[in-house]
Amino acid sequence: MREVYPNIYMEGIPLLGSPLKELNCFIIKGSKRNLIVDLGFDTEVGKNKIRTALADIGCRPEETDVFITHAHEDHIGALLSLKKEGCFQHMYISSVEADFYNDMRNVGLDTQIMEMAKWEGFGYEEGMEAFRTHPACGNTGGKPPVAFDTLRDGDMIDLGDFLFYVYLFPGHTLGLAGIYEPRKKILLAGDHILGKITPNITFWQLDFDALGEYLVSLNRAYQLDVDYLFSAHRYLLPDMRKRIDELKQHHAKRLDEVQRILREKGPRNAYQVAEDMKWDYGGGDFRRFAITQKWFAAGEAFAHLEHLYWEEIIRREEKDGVFYYSV
Repeated sequence: MREVYPNIYMEGIPLLGSPLKELNCFIIKGSKRNLIVDLGFDTEVGKNKIRTALADIGCRPEETDVFITHAHEDHIGALLSLKKEGCFQHMYISSVEADFYNDMRNVGLDTQIMEMAKWEGFGYEEGMEAFRTHPACGNTGGKPPVAFDTLRDGDMIDLGDFLFYVYLFPGHTLGLAGIYEPRKKILLAGDHILGKITPNITFWQLDFDALGEYLVSLNRAYQLDVDYLFSAHRYLLPDMRKRIDELKQHHAKRLDEVQRILREKGPRNAYQVAEDMKWDYGGGDFRRFAITQKWFAAGEAFAHLEHLYWEEIIRREEKDGVFYYSV
């Protein structure tokens, strides 16, 4: 654990079995209340690191709340276990992410994932395997809703000597949110802006242009006066705006790559496009990926195809329940 700003501490939480390897968990020691930002998976090794960190800096669990940037398991997984231990009078999350999380716990993901797998061009067996290995599937199906303290854009979290404003940055998820302290020029933005790796921008639903929303959210963050960007994975970035420019250039190149594949090979579904895209993971060959990584890669291809469709640059046609795209 290290102090990355006076009274803000960063602890690395192991993400066992994930290529992300670790979550940057931040603990803010305020004069009124303390706040943890994101928690990691529900594992004993991760929760022990959080318990130890709180004790080491003198934060009592009953005086400590939590802010979840978004409802991915590597950020929210340990929430309910730690809540049962007496942590978190307040469990803050955006209203959009709260609805998504509670809907997922009540209904489950099987129908949604299988439908999306078919749209993308997965065969039935690979689609079933993607569902069985999906990181969120252990947290679904007939569970009671969680009583979150839901937040909207512009709401405040007052910790005393830190006063954070909530900023919605949709794209990586439907309702990812960050918190910004304008006096101290601090932004904690979860997976919105990461160093070295690019946040996974995937398909969510037909009425949500994930990549388009993400690019708008990047521009929104760009307007903030930020000296300290605290991201959820990898190293901390010294220059937020430089990294935003790099992320926008990355997606511009991806969009060009997708269009080139369609021009050269004709109508393709997301799975087929992903097969021909270049990847930095696993030697770069989609065909050799583990099924979970195929799911994430095809979802990213799907998001880029959908953005081009929303922009009326390419066409989309449905055939036997599969979406095909063409220039």
